[in-house]
Amino acid sequence: MIPPGVPDFFTRYRWLEETSTVELRGRAWAGGTTIVSAEVSTDDAVSWSPAQLDDAPVGKFAWIGWSFTWTNVTCGEYVLRTRAVDALGNTQPDDDAAHDYYAMDVTKPQYVNVVVLPKGSLNAGANVKVPIRFPSY
Repeated sequence: MIPPGVPDFFTRYRWLEETSTVELRGRAWAGGTTIVSAEVSTDDAVSWSPAQLDDAPVGKFAWIGWSFTWTNVTCGEYVLRTRAVDALGNTQPDDDAAHDYYAMDVTKPQYVNVVVLPKGSLNAGANVKVPIRFPSY
């Protein structure tokens, strides 16, 4: 997933202002097997919604793009997650016992922590109080 919003390098959190919609985009890959669907969760995998796959990839081993419109983005903390399903029925596991922020292990669940603030909170010169949070390795 291409992380939305303003990044915080230290915590890896992303910061957004409340809005009606945010377009999420990403890529899915399954080696030489076709990706048949992609899903997005905005509530840390409690529920899943289908994403729209782009046109067919350019080749057998190519990534395929997907998009999802996140609607009614209100103040709060969110965990955005994505997963894809290949033609053999394989998907990323729900278990995230050893998440790594560089996403180097291919089948791991991917997620982004997002904090949504009131409109105007991220204007230039705004004072946003950000608690120091440590990534969980």
